[in-house]
Amino acid sequence: MTKKTFLADLHPVSSLGYVGMVCGLSLVTDNPLLQMGLFFSVLGLAFTNRLPIGSWLRFGTYTGLMVILINVLVNYNGQTVLCYRPALPLLGAGPITLEALVFGLVMALRLLTIMLAFHVYSQTVVADDLLAVFGRGASRLAVTIILALRFFPIMANEATRLWEVQRTRGWAEGRGFVQRLRARWPLLQALLVAALERSWQVGEAMQARGFGAGRRSCYLPLTVRPRDWLWRIILMVSLAAAVYLGWQGQLSYQFFPYLGRTGWPNPGLMLMLLGLAGPVLVSWWWNRCPSWRSKI
Repeated sequence: MTKKTFLADLHPVSSLGYVGMVCGLSLVTDNPLLQMGLFFSVLGLAFTNRLPIGSWLRFGTYTGLMVILINVLVNYNGQTVLCYRPALPLLGAGPITLEALVFGLVMALRLLTIMLAFHVYSQTVVADDLLAVFGRGASRLAVTIILALRFFPIMANEATRLWEVQRTRGWAEGRGFVQRLRARWPLLQALLVAALERSWQVGEAMQARGFGAGRRSCYLPLTVRPRDWLWRIILMVSLAAAVYLGWQGQLSYQFFPYLGRTGWPNPGLMLMLLGLAGPVLVSWWWNRCPSWRSKI
């Protein structure tokens, strides 16, 4: 979780609205310009907020290249033949078309955009804050979900630690399924005991803090500040431009048999790209100008 950044300082609903808009538009549009705008908008926010995305970029690049390679090898649609590939097992010989290549690039860009959007969300939005907003009418359900989200990574780390300790003691995992299950049974027992002890400690802490004894209070109330209104106005402008483009049919794009036109220049398309650049500019200016930061 990254602290002291623009996205981390926003209201959780504002951040969730941006992630939802980016993922939704990325799924409904095939326009390459819009896909590039969505990707660079999220990437720009990740850079301006100094989020750790090195490992994600490596994994996303490999995944995107795999998507492009599969499309080029198995998709024979398109009239613009770039070259002919040699025969492959189960696939045989076939052409490599420009339309299949562009289609693979757009699909890879869509996948990268959605993955990066959720990565930015996980790095900037605290699950407790989000559940505090949506769980006001069901506080017990919200607490249950929060505890589940907290305990899952803790239990995963505990299992890894127990497994490493057993390996240092010469633990043999076995080869067959039954042997592995018998060998891991002591690990499961130790993990279950640790989970029960941790749940007992959490229950005592909740009882000491008066959980369920009366009306709930909030130590740090979530307030909507001017920066949230500015953020939401930018999102509404982008959504309005997307609706206008959808009404004109510019969200779709023709890949086969020939590549279509992206619709540039188009007032709605330019407004859409400007709206996607707005969050990056606001985040960059918020980090660069402390005086403006204090005003919003």
